[in-house]
Amino acid sequence: MDVILKYQAYRNILKTGFLVVGGKPGHALPADARNATSMHFGDAAVFLGWYMGVLATEYYLLSNGLMPSGTLHPRKTLRELFFALKALDRLIQTAPGYFNPLAQSQPVLNQGFFIRDDVPQEIRFHFRGVTRVVSDYQAAVKTQNEESQDQLIHLLLGLSLVRRFIPAETAVLGKNLIALSQRLAYEICAWPSRTRWVIRNPYLDLKKVDRGPYAVLFSHPIIKLLERVDGRASELKPTVCLLFKILWKYVLKHNLGRASNATNLHLILTLASLSDSWSRNSLRFLIRLSRKFDWPVYPLLNVVMWGDVRPWKKPWIPALREWAGPMLRSAPEGGLSYDGSPPGWKASHRFLFGREAQEEGQSYYAGMSFPGVDFMLLHNLFQIANSLRG
Repeated sequence: MDVILKYQAYRNILKTGFLVVGGKPGHALPADARNATSMHFGDAAVFLGWYMGVLATEYYLLSNGLMPSGTLHPRKTLRELFFALKALDRLIQTAPGYFNPLAQSQPVLNQGFFIRDDVPQEIRFHFRGVTRVVSDYQAAVKTQNEESQDQLIHLLLGLSLVRRFIPAETAVLGKNLIALSQRLAYEICAWPSRTRWVIRNPYLDLKKVDRGPYAVLFSHPIIKLLERVDGRASELKPTVCLLFKILWKYVLKHNLGRASNATNLHLILTLASLSDSWSRNSLRFLIRLSRKFDWPVYPLLNVVMWGDVRPWKKPWIPALREWAGPMLRSAPEGGLSYDGSPPGWKASHRFLFGREAQEEGQSYYAGMSFPGVDFMLLHNLFQIANSLRG
């Protein structure tokens, strides 16, 4: 099957089997896995960020005639993107009452702190045969639903691609999408900047979040990428410690210790790709580090984000195409799953996990299928990078 036709099939699987397009609780948040009777929403904000990125790049491809429309339509893509952005807005607005019910009846300063998801059991009624839904929103311990550094960083991936590929005047239901994405990006960055880049819960007496609180190592590239999304980023620059700026610019681009394991490396590569803050040779470092876990999506992301203003990146496109092309062709036509995918595509998200999970799968997800946002964003970046040649 042609990779574009495969992409369109994956989009249909995502839209009909893994999420509900709309503005109610749980809507516009992709499940990370499901089977015939149950759905799992884990790291939902991470998948939301990639979903935003898929939609922004899809709109660019469709509206510029770079991808045959088939079953897709630019206006419908924008409508989905609007609801995806509103989903993040909803996760911010819902946070006060989730952790402190009294806050529902009191004025609360919008802190930019968000919850991972707001998926209720009732969402199962949108999917035939599903009888059980697992989500962090329903966790017995509410602090399991607090934001974390990885949720923040991958949301910025999506918001950055919205800023890059959606025209400034674009509006849906009277709301300007760029203005909305800029506000959301600024808010979710501004909150950790106020707490010295250790993420704390403003609705639980500034308690350090239970999962992934330490964003301080990433503070410099977060501000650098925010500069390209929203001009107010300069207000947050003084919150970045010089030591961590130096560590980012001169140390983390090398394959060192724990920074090079899959858990940390996908965060480093996401930020390095979006911020392009490793000097003129940043793409060389990105490619070398991405080879470790076979992640071509990150250097492609860098070329697509910056190739228009930094043309010295374009000569790398043929090599990146040779890397990503066979990967796209190897993905199964009927969607991704633990049992049905070939080695390489067996993880719930290929570009967050190392080679063992990619090749053998994660036992937790045995018998489940996946939303495919990893394949879809790789596809779109691949097509856009190809259009930049010359």
